[in-house]
Amino acid sequence: MDFQLSDEQVLLRDTTRSMLSGYDTEARNKVVDADPGFDPQVWKQLADTGILGLGFDPEESGPLEIMVVLTEIGRRLAPEPVVHGALGPGALIAERGDTKQRELLDAVAAGEHFLAFAHTEPSMRGTTGTLTTSAVQQGDSWQLTGRKNPVLAGDRADTLVVSAALPDGGTGLFVVDAAAVTRQPYRTFDGQRGAQIDLDGAAATPLGEATDASKAIEHAIIRISAALCAEALGAMEEALRLTTDYLKTRKQFGVTLNTFQTLTQRAADMYVSLELARSMSLYAAMSIADGDIDPVIAARAKLQIGRSGRHIAQEAIQLHGGIGMTWEYPVGHYAARLTAIEHTLGSSQDQLQVLMANLGDYDLAKL
Repeated sequence: MDFQLSDEQVLLRDTTRSMLSGYDTEARNKVVDADPGFDPQVWKQLADTGILGLGFDPEESGPLEIMVVLTEIGRRLAPEPVVHGALGPGALIAERGDTKQRELLDAVAAGEHFLAFAHTEPSMRGTTGTLTTSAVQQGDSWQLTGRKNPVLAGDRADTLVVSAALPDGGTGLFVVDAAAVTRQPYRTFDGQRGAQIDLDGAAATPLGEATDASKAIEHAIIRISAALCAEALGAMEEALRLTTDYLKTRKQFGVTLNTFQTLTQRAADMYVSLELARSMSLYAAMSIADGDIDPVIAARAKLQIGRSGRHIAQEAIQLHGGIGMTWEYPVGHYAARLTAIEHTLGSSQDQLQVLMANLGDYDLAKL
């Protein structure tokens, strides 16, 4: 099987890498410490190159292009909310929205309008559990009541895509103007932004039809998880590169650290974890590209990404010694982002639960 990128995908990768090249540790720390938490100029460049509209039209771009871009974002730890503020909820609107709702995507792709997908709730474990946010219909209008948290990119979203329990059963998707909700913004430990969203009879419009959207929500979570896996892959690649470079230059007892066989073996084990993560990230993205949006495949991929990310992050810090824990050095920031990705949309333990629940339905052809 050919895992080589096409010429167009290589160009997209190189363009993204060039745009994000200014994000060294000092520059990134300054950006995430100030509002809005990312660089508006970089956001505009991402829009101008079409990155903020990837996947909205499946005939023009898809999961592999998103994987290429997110790997570069992870490599530089770029704080721009490409997935949570644009691509994730945007794909839902592209899939289920009516003609008027899909017109909103032009502004999203142009970087002029921010979205957020408000699905998870404080009472939920990962992405599973009973929704407490409810939808009530009054005549031709709908109102939503409930609390959503965490909502990544919800701190500055102009429009929210909100899941809510329908009166007759099932889960619906609604479009809500962010001005109609109460939100409490916060910073996450990995340099991202989010918010708690409180809806108290907030006016809402069904995304497409007011019918059960459980399958669409499941597919959206799988697509977002695949994008996060790609971002984690980029972060792991850079964490390993920083570690091996450090071992080649840092001296102890008059020789460089890579002289010590045990340390070199530990770096080799990190490389094995990286390659396992790479293969599973490709597996997830290529499955979605082939139309196989399978929660079991997604769980396998995210489980391996979580395990590899934890291993590489911990080893990178330990092999760097004390410097690995400092704010001024990048390794700790990579560890924080990898930890956050592992726990976003379900932890590794949650992925194991998915795999165990589907044990009897495994398709041996996919193993």
